[in-house]
Amino acid sequence: MTDGSGIGAMDKTRRVPEPRALADPVGIVFDFDGVIVESVDLKTDAFRALFEHEPAHVEAIVAYHRHEPGMSRFEKFDHVYRHILKRPLEPAEREALGARFAELVTKAVECCPEVPGATACLRAQLAAGRPAFVASATPEGELRRIVEARGLTPYFRAVYGSPRSKAAIARAIVDEYGGQPADWWFVGDAMNDWRAAQAIGMTFIGRVKAGEPDAFPAETHRIPDLTTLLTGPTRPPA
Repeated sequence: MTDGSGIGAMDKTRRVPEPRALADPVGIVFDFDGVIVESVDLKTDAFRALFEHEPAHVEAIVAYHRHEPGMSRFEKFDHVYRHILKRPLEPAEREALGARFAELVTKAVECCPEVPGATACLRAQLAAGRPAFVASATPEGELRRIVEARGLTPYFRAVYGSPRSKAAIARAIVDEYGGQPADWWFVGDAMNDWRAAQAIGMTFIGRVKAGEPDAFPAETHRIPDLTTLLTGPTRPPA
């Protein structure tokens, strides 16, 4: 749901001043899951399937996964074994979990719906000569194959994934392409994305899907989907 300004729905208890438009960015860094494609629920289902043999713990594992969107699956496996299952995770088992997760999600993510406005938005950025990038927690090789399978590769200057952190990826992009970090946009749907943008001083725009919880700080720029990014996101005045 959006209001007349085009920003995403906010917690009604928050006091937010009248918004003002953002200046056009030097370039845009996009998260992938939940920003370009509607794949968040697919990955939640896959995480549940991965640990369905742990019936005493599966709900806690899925709850943790939902609480930490935008984090590498391998970091999640480490947390699950250390703090929920409370047993060692051997390197071979860790790799096997990653491979199984990829089997469960790759084809589904290649075929799932895009976030409304995604292709039109990327096409507009390309036509404007504005560089666009992906910074995702998905393993980089897997991510690039998915982007290619969806026909999106031509819209991005580069596609980056784990094991590098999103903050490290964003920093490397700004260092290579220039401009002040605040003149770049980072579009994400999770607090991990917000933290990555904050770490290097990028302007963050949070995608808050209609009907989903909004965890972002009150002053965050918000959009409900990428159709709104085309018309210009807004933010509270400084």
